[in-house]
Amino acid sequence: MPYLSLILLITAGLYTAWDSYRRGRSIFTSILWGVGVSVLFFVFFPLHLITRPRFNTGTRWNKRYNKDNTIDVTDEISIACSHCGQYFSGNPTTCPHCGTILKED
Repeated sequence: MPYLSLILLITAGLYTAWDSYRRGRSIFTSILWGVGVSVLFFVFFPLHLITRPRFNTGTRWNKRYNKDNTIDVTDEISIACSHCGQYFSGNPTTCPHCGTILKED
């Protein structure tokens, strides 16, 4: 049982260090937060949760969630017409080859 509590404290410290670094703190500060949580869990973990910064959108962890970096891939997708079987791209309402209505509005 004492090994389980030791493993949980080390895991909480590693999570805190990773979370601090992910949120924009330096590596040194993140390691200090992780050690603090591992040594004095009930003091440093609540402090970490209260004082941790919001996500910094400029960090490498959140570039995929940035709204400005969206990519429109609808022009690259080819769709087959259900009537004639010819492929076309874009988002037309009728098939450019046979004129079949593709969307019902």
